[in-house]
Amino acid sequence: MAKALAVPAVVLALCALAGELAACYGTVIITKENATLDLTSSAGAVDRTSQFVPFASGSGYSAWDEGKLDDVPIGFTFSFFGQNYTTVDISANGFLSFENIDIATHALMPNVAALAQRPNNFIMCAANDYGFTGAPPAAARLYTQTLGTAPNREFRVQWKNWVAIVEGDPVNVICRLFEGTNIIEVHPIVGSGGTLGNGRIIAGIEDAGGTRAIPSPEGWTQGQYPASAWRWTPKTGPEIEVYRGDGVNMTNNLQHDMEDRAAGVSFTNTYTIANAGDSNLVLSGNVQFLAGAVNCTGQVLTQPALTTLAPGDITTFTVQVTPTSAAAGFFLGTFRIQSNDSSEANFNILVGGNAVASTVPDVHIPPAPGIVLTYDALAGGRLFHEFGRLVTGQTYLFTYTILNTGPGTLNLTGTPRVSAGGGSAANITVTQQPPASIAGHGSATFTISVTPLGGSVFGSIGVPNDDPTGYEANWGIIFVGYGDTPVSAEIDIQRPAGTSIASGGTDAFGSVAAGQALQRTYTVTNTGTAGLSLTGTPPVQFLSINNCTPALVTAPALFVANGGQTTFTVSVTPGTGSFACRMVVFNNDTNENPYTINLTGTGTAPPEIDIQRPSGTSIADGGTDTVTGALAGTPVVLTYTILNTGAGTLALTGPNPVSASNPVNLSGGVNITQPGTLNVAPSGFTTFTVTFTPAASGTFSFDLLVQSNDSDEADYDIHVTGAASEADIDVRNPGGTSLTNGGNDSYSGSAAGITEGRTYTIHSVGGATLNLTGASPVSVGATSNLSGGVTVTQPGSGVLAPGASTTFQLQFTPAAPGAFSIQVSVASDDPNENPFSFTILGNAATPAPEIAISRGGTGIADMSVDFVGSAFNAAVPATLTYTIQNLGTAPLNLTASPAVQVSGAFGCTVQVLAQPGSAAIGAGSLDTFEIRVVPGGGGFSFSVSVPNDDADEGSFTFSVSGTAAAAFGGGGGGGGGGGGGCVAAISGAPVLALAALPLWLVRRRRMRE
Repeated sequence: MAKALAVPAVVLALCALAGELAACYGTVIITKENATLDLTSSAGAVDRTSQFVPFASGSGYSAWDEGKLDDVPIGFTFSFFGQNYTTVDISANGFLSFENIDIATHALMPNVAALAQRPNNFIMCAANDYGFTGAPPAAARLYTQTLGTAPNREFRVQWKNWVAIVEGDPVNVICRLFEGTNIIEVHPIVGSGGTLGNGRIIAGIEDAGGTRAIPSPEGWTQGQYPASAWRWTPKTGPEIEVYRGDGVNMTNNLQHDMEDRAAGVSFTNTYTIANAGDSNLVLSGNVQFLAGAVNCTGQVLTQPALTTLAPGDITTFTVQVTPTSAAAGFFLGTFRIQSNDSSEANFNILVGGNAVASTVPDVHIPPAPGIVLTYDALAGGRLFHEFGRLVTGQTYLFTYTILNTGPGTLNLTGTPRVSAGGGSAANITVTQQPPASIAGHGSATFTISVTPLGGSVFGSIGVPNDDPTGYEANWGIIFVGYGDTPVSAEIDIQRPAGTSIASGGTDAFGSVAAGQALQRTYTVTNTGTAGLSLTGTPPVQFLSINNCTPALVTAPALFVANGGQTTFTVSVTPGTGSFACRMVVFNNDTNENPYTINLTGTGTAPPEIDIQRPSGTSIADGGTDTVTGALAGTPVVLTYTILNTGAGTLALTGPNPVSASNPVNLSGGVNITQPGTLNVAPSGFTTFTVTFTPAASGTFSFDLLVQSNDSDEADYDIHVTGAASEADIDVRNPGGTSLTNGGNDSYSGSAAGITEGRTYTIHSVGGATLNLTGASPVSVGATSNLSGGVTVTQPGSGVLAPGASTTFQLQFTPAAPGAFSIQVSVASDDPNENPFSFTILGNAATPAPEIAISRGGTGIADMSVDFVGSAFNAAVPATLTYTIQNLGTAPLNLTASPAVQVSGAFGCTVQVLAQPGSAAIGAGSLDTFEIRVVPGGGGFSFSVSVPNDDADEGSFTFSVSGTAAAAFGGGGGGGGGGGGGCVAAISGAPVLALAALPLWLVRRRRMRE
């Protein structure tokens, strides 16, 4: 079987070619930081959720659908692609922009790099078509904050619980900009689940000209919620970049996919080398085609014209590759560029593809420019085109390119060649058909039009063809979206939320405390089909004021989407006696502008409520009362004191002025003994009691509400919480995973006839001591397919304090290949998990050997190349030590004599210095062998073969390739404009510096196997 090799972290450095020289960035995967970055309760964080405005006036989109924040202060000067900025625009669609955001260019995000057309000059944090039918739900917030002190400040933006217009899990995305270093970080933190709305987000950065585009280290489009965070860092020094003939940036050690190529027919590729750094890039010698190519030959037809590139310089070279056998299928060859780039001194271009007969075509349809698409091969080779919201009645044109990436002619077999289907809530037609056939490695285009009729749109496009791959012969495109037609705004003002107050109506405050500010919050809803604008300055005003002082405390949003809402808070401070004023809200409703409400009431001497527990310790309105010492299943009784510290009588209102709600982890709810009196004189008090029983161990909570005539604390809220204790068992498998009572512990890796032991850990995770009961608390029940039963080593301790643990072990031998099972029970005093039972499920394999070979801890794949580097000197012997490991469950037999053989030496002499110590390597054991190589000058290579009885790697073979210097010491220029060098030595012998080469990333053609 194939083994995965250890792959070092690959640091990607991507910059585009065209345009003036500007900052290049290195991008790398980093670990997510979650709670430490959250701005929800951060002192100084600004909640900007209500500040969004639509991209453009009259666009027909609400602030919560296509919204933006203009010119948000960063708090310091931030350099982005060499340009300095002190403010940034923020989009509701999950990105930052250093250019103006407008509906024409930012409503839909491109998923391709380096587009000259707008949008440009952006940071795609987690771009998607986010939006809300009304105002965002309470959990959805947008925060910004500048943290730290100069010169090490940080600007942070957080989209929290943000939801795509097409639904899906909410995203929690945090973008960080750092002063001085100009580093950018994006931390996409998962919300309620693990998938994304519409299956993708877009992450990357692009410069102001659209010439430099750098995706996240995991690509532009993320189909699942990212497991890591990303960092972009400006780079200095020489910086090599390599571009394909179509202008696409190449990544070191990754494959340039040639798709299908005719066996025996040569093809050429021209590559461009650019220096995107800020100092000279020096190429060391010629571009080389490395030994160890798979199923192909290659050569460099033209070498780079320049060997020293100043910042911004470019040079080109051309290579030729010939696939040698269609029967072998996959081919791969490597071209190497050596330079003084500090992180990419050896830049490797892997040219690979699939060798086929010259008559085979291969269809591929990439996304149309400027629209967001996702590709799903498992769903029949379809492209999903999600265009978000389009204006009803307007026609949109989209042009697609059909690529024939195979050598044979591709024939379009449909009548018509491209057909439109579905079209729910839209007219979808093909306005331009492609030709009937497309030559090998050629292309053609077709155009479709989409006219939304209103509501959800769903349609499809089919492109039948003679691609021999089944699902690609029926390539399709699926359309989803929404047609939206705004009509008019309709204002409604409510207090409390859900209770409307008609324009011209009265909100009676009743008797309230004179001289104290009384606050009331009103909700503005838009029940129309167009955006509602509040047009006053300020948006809420007061007229006809009598015996009171009104004020606007918090202003509403100036724009409310259709179906949305906003709130505002006013305060009224009355004098003694009757008071009144008129509240006016100017807006764009056609028949309720302005919207007026009369505020009336009577000012009286005020009472003042204070609630204490224990007596003498006040609990603030909205505060938390933490209960200690509670036990699961045992009633708890709390006594609260209500005091009146004001000048007027405190009236507790309602037949039951104290109520409880939101019980969590309680048995039987919350029982309240109401206060002894409902009217408390100044300086007087009364009490009430609360009784409850925690249902189980862990956190419990509930909310108390005390209603009175206090002017600013009429609804006095207390959150009661605590933690109850009890014994609680947790059994974990050898991997540390907690098991479920009554569940299974499933694993693989067993072999028939091999005795194995599994050690389980019992943890006491409750707040009380856990006692394991019985003389033998661990017992074994029914078993299947075992030889000799099960041996149980009982736990070392039967009494576990909270947080303590102990272990027990089971030893057993699967009798024959196939499934086996063991039922296990653990007896304890856990109140709801006694006994704790689980079933071990395994699948015993037939014992078999499994070979693995490595050097210096780095695995070497069968039929691969071990690049040993360039720290060699001509005619100086060097020793390479390799390890053979048996990863299987039966002895590994080395079947040749001698066991290790070398052949095909080029540019060197080679011998096996030390054979393995044994011809048979036991299961789980290892052995070594040594090879001595005496290189000549320049490149050298040879092959190593280790015949064995591994079922799928019985002739384990790999190539060794390296480069030797002509002589020791520095100085001296060789051919190709080379410079000097040196070789480190210890005790007179050269040190062999072997650099691990990242694993070839070989991609089979889409779902071919």
